[in-house]
Amino acid sequence: MKTSHTLIAALLAVAGTAAFAQATPVQQVQQDNQQIRQDNRDIRHDNRDIRRDRADIGADKAALNADRAARNADQRREDRDLAKGNVKGAEYWNKKRAEEQHEVNAERRDLHHDRKDLRHDVKDRNHDVHARNDEVRERNHAAAKM
Repeated sequence: MKTSHTLIAALLAVAGTAAFAQATPVQQVQQDNQQIRQDNRDIRHDNRDIRRDRADIGADKAALNADRAARNADQRREDRDLAKGNVKGAEYWNKKRAEEQHEVNAERRDLHHDRKDLRHDVKDRNHDVHARNDEVRERNHAAAKM
C-alpha cells in the first residue's frame, strides 16, 4: 500500500512539473526560430560541401582523362616499337602503360568516392531542408496562437 501511494505521488509530481514546464507560444516561437537558424546554417554547410564535391568530381574527371590519354599514348608507342621489332623499347612502354593503368584505376576509385560523398551530402541537405520546413510550419502554428 505504501509503495502504491509513493508511486502515485511520484507520478503526480512528474505530471505536474511537465504541465508547468510547457513553453508559452512566445517561447515556442523563439525556440523554433533558433532551430530554424541552426537548420539554415546546416543547409549552408551542406551546400558548401556539395560545391566542393562537384569541383572534386570535375578535377577527378580531368585527371582521369589525362591518365587515360597517357596510357593510350604509351600503348601506341609500345605497338610502334613492336612493329619496328624493338622488343626492348616495347617492354619499356609496356611497363609505363601498366603504371598509367594503375593511376587510371586510382583516379576511378577517387571519382567513385567523390560521387558517393556527393550523394551523401545531397541527402543530408535534403534532410536539413525538410527539418527546417517542419520547424517553420511549427513556428507559424505557434505564432498563430498568440
